[in-house]
Amino acid sequence: MFIWQRDKNISFDIEQNSRVPKVMISDKTKLFQILTNLVSNALKFTAEGGVRLTLNADENKIFFKVIDTGVGIATEKLESIFEAFKQADGTTTRNYGGTGLGLSIAQSFASLLEGEISVDSETNKGSTFTLEMPLGKDKKISIEHIVQSASLKVCAAPFDDDRENLSEEKKTFLVIEDDIKCAKTLYDTCREKDYQALVAIDGESGLALIKKYKIDAIILDYMLPGHDGGDILSVLKKDMDTNHIPVYIISVLDSLGDMKSFGALGQMQKPLKEKDILNILQELDNASQRQDARHTENKRSVLEGKKVLVVDDDMRNTYSLSKLLSNKKMKIEIASVENEP
Repeated sequence: MFIWQRDKNISFDIEQNSRVPKVMISDKTKLFQILTNLVSNALKFTAEGGVRLTLNADENKIFFKVIDTGVGIATEKLESIFEAFKQADGTTTRNYGGTGLGLSIAQSFASLLEGEISVDSETNKGSTFTLEMPLGKDKKISIEHIVQSASLKVCAAPFDDDRENLSEEKKTFLVIEDDIKCAKTLYDTCREKDYQALVAIDGESGLALIKKYKIDAIILDYMLPGHDGGDILSVLKKDMDTNHIPVYIISVLDSLGDMKSFGALGQMQKPLKEKDILNILQELDNASQRQDARHTENKRSVLEGKKVLVVDDDMRNTYSLSKLLSNKKMKIEIASVENEP
């Protein structure tokens, strides 16, 4: 495939070796984000010439190479470009723009997928970024199938949580976290503070739990298998049934931006200390109480000022009911009903 960019006189083409299989097992969303970032960077930092995406494979791995004829990167800068907010140099940032954040996230995603990104470059001679990914041939089903299945049923918790013994007297927190050790720490701290807690190791299972149980607050890891925390937060805030639930974002990334602008109550970088977890739980509890009070007030305001017609052939019932409703500041009209002979 050969494409010319409209705003630049550069080419973009894709080459695929015949050894590349038609199907691989991976997280489609994160893989797409990685490749999009690498290709976008190559196009951005290439003023003339072209960008080429090549695909090759051996028995166990697939190799995505993004090759450009752009500004290149000095040898001493190669390792640092995967750090957040680092680019080739200040001049590059001024000339081409960007935050230098994308490569850091791409590298983190690659590690989550058991892959690796490497780079070969030289100043003014272009760059080659190689994404090396396992094919996952030993797995029985694809990630896409797992995601579809998770959306239809509640996946089992990684350890025994409180879903089988929930009480209406206690608040229920949902922990969505794929790091089992971290999830267990969050769960144990919830229990110590007298909250109930449910645990999901991916976003899809978390959404299924929210549909099934009454959830008062959510602790949401940003980097999840399948749909990431940003996707899950967006789904929750767009749904009228869930947009009131306070959500606290946690992540190893220090470069998420302000998640409050997307509806999160707050955010904190991992690893979390005990005092951090306690602060998160307290903020969620306070927010949940405010939401409960708001919900009660909304229900009251809906009832107040409404007109109700009371029809009953027993005047004693009519009187009792009218007195009850009048206390709710509702307008009462009584219709008399005569008993037929």
